[in-house]
Amino acid sequence: MNRFFLNFFLSIGILTTFFLQPSKVEAIFASVKATGMAAACISYPLDTLVGAYNPAGMSDIGNRFDLEAAWVQDWGSAAIRNNVLDYGRLNKVYDGMRTKYVFPVGFGLNKIWCLNDEWQIATGIVLYNRNYQKTTYKHAVPLFGTTPLGLEYLNETVSPMISIQWCGSHSLGISANYQVERIKVNGLQNFDLPYVSIAPGHVTNRGYDYSTGWGFTVGYLGHITDCLSIGITYQPETSMSRMNKYKGFLAHKGKLNIPRKIGAGISYLITPCFAIAFDVEQIHWKPVKALSNPLLHKGMLEELGSANGPGFGFKDQWYYRLGIEWEVDECWTIRAGYRHANSPIRDSQAAINMLTLDAVEDFITVGATWNYNENNEISFVFAYGFENEIHGKEAIPAEFGGGDVHLKEQKYAVGLAWGYQF
Repeated sequence: MNRFFLNFFLSIGILTTFFLQPSKVEAIFASVKATGMAAACISYPLDTLVGAYNPAGMSDIGNRFDLEAAWVQDWGSAAIRNNVLDYGRLNKVYDGMRTKYVFPVGFGLNKIWCLNDEWQIATGIVLYNRNYQKTTYKHAVPLFGTTPLGLEYLNETVSPMISIQWCGSHSLGISANYQVERIKVNGLQNFDLPYVSIAPGHVTNRGYDYSTGWGFTVGYLGHITDCLSIGITYQPETSMSRMNKYKGFLAHKGKLNIPRKIGAGISYLITPCFAIAFDVEQIHWKPVKALSNPLLHKGMLEELGSANGPGFGFKDQWYYRLGIEWEVDECWTIRAGYRHANSPIRDSQAAINMLTLDAVEDFITVGATWNYNENNEISFVFAYGFENEIHGKEAIPAEFGGGDVHLKEQKYAVGLAWGYQF
């Protein structure tokens, strides 16, 4: 696939401007309506973007089209303390203020085909941003290199899908996920050397590199009673093509797969107008060596890019999402939610994660939908990620002067969506 098409595809999925400072979009910002409930939608589908979480939910949403966009702002910083080298040049706070203007965009289309009174099929397609991250420091970090330190990562997904519903109560869905990744790394000149990397010249400041791959997601949605619903979803690890420009930085010769994900949800209609939903989800980072390998392997710094070379030391993540929805009247519905997920960053791996600054663990969300006629609706959401700090005591190896690294981050997001039922 040529470079022009990849850039065009990525541009549709996320429109970004003024990349002056860094940013990160929450993993899967899909469905403004669901995000109002902290994305607790595995068993409680609201629009076509439920296909990003549970493709079985497409059977419940009818014939509709959705278009949405969000504005996301991150703020973060990193502090190095107690390093014995460079006579204090390293021991300071590095401004990690993130990009102020990030606009993830998504859309979805769904069509119901009734076979008979017992069976129906839903077919649809969704496009959404699975992850966007950009961290750029204003100045070089001498521990790493001579130019401003930074990492940019983007993962867009387009998924055609089908869902079969029987007896009006049970649905089974599957989506084919075409994944596109883009990455750029800067400011690692100190590691772009023979005997430090398996591929010198393929470590840093190489511009954008791209990776593609196909995967799938399967899901089940069951309405156990008129009030109680459950959902289950599973996405295996997706094999991606290698990032050859950064095969000397990313472990396993630039292999950056999409991790396995499994989730379950339960929802209950307390009254016909008031619902509560709860989801739990796990992201399994361990098999993805470029992300899960620790900085040191058995106490030694292996060559960058090798199978046991330095990664980001990510640990598996567990997401817990709780949301409520209240249909006030025929025109207005309001939502609120809370989400907790452990940061993937281990305290001991804080040094290398100056590149990611992925520290926020807790979110609160509020949202609403206005049905201004029987076919059209407007939804919006506000989400706030509470400031969190990772205390990386002795996170810098002794051969680099030792010391502590403290990472700090908070987030804001606003989203707007238009839904059309036909």
